[in-house]
Amino acid sequence: MKQVEKIIETESLAASNQVRHVDRWLSEVSAGKSTMDYDTWLECHLSEIVPFGQAVWYRQGRVTFRLEHGAVYEVSSPAKGVRRFRCLLDGTLPLIAFVGTRHHSPWLTIPNLFTLAELKSLNRIG
Repeated sequence: MKQVEKIIETESLAASNQVRHVDRWLSEVSAGKSTMDYDTWLECHLSEIVPFGQAVWYRQGRVTFRLEHGAVYEVSSPAKGVRRFRCLLDGTLPLIAFVGTRHHSPWLTIPNLFTLAELKSLNRIG
């Protein structure tokens, strides 16, 4: 019998652990244990917990979608155009950072970040 993967409602996702991660990173930097910038440190830290390629299924409204740890995706909408983002998983909490501009955007959580139309256009590109 095929095992059904759990689908997580985006509205049920807890607040991000970003503050906890930032505090740990700052502590390691001040103690001389790390010289990495925050984004590099976060990726290394989460990769110790979640293997690249691990995926989680989510649902927002009537749209079900899958996000994979370490993958790059794009979504599109008439209002915002095409946006690319990188996904890291903190357990089952997805952290999203938009990429493709001069600056890497901050890590955000997914609840209400995308419209249903954008989620329907979700495409893994890397």
